Amino acid sequence: MSQAGLELGPRLAFAALVVWCLGGCGPSGNQQLPTGAPHNQPSSDHGPANSGSSPRGNVAHPSYLGGPVLQNARVVAIYWNSNVSFQPQIEAFYRVITTSAYFAGLAEYGTSNPRQTINYGSLVAAILDPGPPAGSLIRNSDIQQELSRLISHGQVPKNDADTVYMLHFPSGISIEFDGGSACADFCAYHTTYQINGTNVYYAVIPDMGGTCSSACGPSTQLGNTTAAASHELAEAVTDPAVGLAAGYGPPLGWYDQEAGEIGDICNGERSIIAGFTVQPVWSNALGRCRTF
Repeated sequence: MSQAGLELGPRLAFAALVVWCLGGCGPSGNQQLPTGAPHNQPSSDHGPANSGSSPRGNVAHPSYLGGPVLQNARVVAIYWNSNVSFQPQIEAFYRVITTSAYFAGLAEYGTSNPRQTINYGSLVAAILDPGPPAGSLIRNSDIQQELSRLISHGQVPKNDADTVYMLHFPSGISIEFDGGSACADFCAYHTTYQINGTNVYYAVIPDMGGTCSSACGPSTQLGNTTAAASHELAEAVTDPAVGLAAGYGPPLGWYDQEAGEIGDICNGERSIIAGFTVQPVWSNALGRCRTF
């Protein structure tokens, strides 16, 4: 969900799930969505870190709605240009998190019908993309166009049932998604589109310096980056096709109609994995946010 004090509104319900809210945007502040539509509303990012609880934890219980999950997540890190901060650390983070207890905890969201088993993932590539223009405003459509170009030219691994592209952006670029702006209305998001009928799963992680440094979490710039990335990656594994959903059902994966995805339920919490800051995610098995 969003990390801004502004609510994004029903029009974003199936376009993407956006991480975090700046202040006081709990369930009581949510707008009502059309019947059957999942919520994509802001939630609070001011909860206590590592508490093992959640403002929504007393009502949360994501259900499986029939869509895919990523069984063997193949992470492709894409840097929008050479000015993206912390590139070596970001790559180290993806190597760590995909083989850690964080990913092991996602195994509970495997499914029996169809049979899908969530295993450890891997970082399969890290790509520097010097091609995009250096303009100050980038829209989600621009991101899809550039990602499609990279895929079609073989510059990144081809999209498939397990690949998720994690796009990181430098400072000085404004990212706009469906009328909302990074660091004002959201801090990161993941969504889906298709190329020739095959899903393309991706997440957008803006630079966490500048205005995002105060808007997107209490950690360091790197800590806020990895926390946002962990949130979006966990949700991309357990609910990858959210951007294609037109109702409360398939192709949604694991989703709570009131509280959202497994990362949204635990907004505001922090844990550490091998020295990297992550955001805990909801565990149905434990009935709380899984901390590490």
